[in-house]
Amino acid sequence: MIGFDWGDISTAPEYAFGHAGPKAYADSVALLTGEWPSNQSVEVVVEKRAVFRYPEVSIRLRSSLAMHNCDGYEISYSLKDGDAAYLIIVRWNGPLADFTYLLNVQGKQYAVKTGDVVKATVVGNEIKTYKNGLLMGATKDGSYTRGNPGFGFNEGSNGDYGISRFSATATDASTF
Repeated sequence: MIGFDWGDISTAPEYAFGHAGPKAYADSVALLTGEWPSNQSVEVVVEKRAVFRYPEVSIRLRSSLAMHNCDGYEISYSLKDGDAAYLIIVRWNGPLADFTYLLNVQGKQYAVKTGDVVKATVVGNEIKTYKNGLLMGATKDGSYTRGNPGFGFNEGSNGDYGISRFSATATDASTF
């Protein structure tokens, strides 16, 4: 009930998946707790089973979640196939449905499937994202300097998909 407006995440052995929140744009969100440094890295392994509409696997960086507020950075890969696939990096500004696109690209190279490793990093004001070790997108934004890493999934009922592995680390700026 922490985020109230946003959806929850469920887990089973080696599988995490989202539940739709109560309204449009109510993505499911899970964040790690504790104090995290500014420079962060998150890596997930995608699990695609059966999808339709707008399925997304999302990485969260420098994020926070409170009653009626979710902010931070979201990096989302589409589980659609073909040219309709996309990659977005957005800045969540707090209230439900209040976000700003920082990167929004489309094409089959952005589609993810079971076993793909998706990673995102934030060092200083630079956000980068990788699929299977290849740089797929980068942008800069200095709106958030603190927050926690995590993951999530697009709002609504978009099929059966999730992640089979999640890891988050504090990153040293000198390693990039």
